[in-house]
Amino acid sequence: RRLAAEIQEMLQLANLQSRIQGPLSWGDLDLAEALASCAEQARPVARERGIEIETDIQSARTTAVGDHMRMLFGNLLSNALTYSMPGGRVRVACAPRLGAGPRVVIEDHGIGIQPEKLPRIFDAYYRTDEAVRHNRESTGLGLAIVRDVVEAHGIQLRVESAPSVGTVFTLEFPLTMAAPGQTRETQETDDGPRD
Repeated sequence: RRLAAEIQEMLQLANLQSRIQGPLSWGDLDLAEALASCAEQARPVARERGIEIETDIQSARTTAVGDHMRMLFGNLLSNALTYSMPGGRVRVACAPRLGAGPRVVIEDHGIGIQPEKLPRIFDAYYRTDEAVRHNRESTGLGLAIVRDVVEAHGIQLRVESAPSVGTVFTLEFPLTMAAPGQTRETQETDDGPRD
């Protein structure tokens, strides 16, 4: 199971980093739908460990690659569940913001991360000693996938964490975003009426 998960994550990371892949399917997306779907998929694992997933998900639209958003949210949720304590709680929130792009928050109350180790958590295969002791099966690739999706979409990502307190990932999406190679003017032309 661990090998299968590692192969899948390696393929995801390679696809994200490849410069020869075909055009991506950018489009209008409700982040709430993608996030709710990922939360629902994570619930069986959460139930096994006695972890409650709390959701506060409001409709919030953006321009994105749907598959990449599911990779992003899926990996952050998996990370939150993996490093939570049995009987713990994971909070998932999504909301539009006035005059700004949507915000998504994924928060756990798990083992947390020491401040000096935070800068390295998005490096491929990097795992803190505490993370290894807590769960030996993780591949160390999930947050590298998160990093690449965030960079490709121009998302601002903040991480707050403290040992034995937990970790909060906050994703702030751009107010407006054109797909790569597409300016706002071409978007408006594409979306507008045609003769």
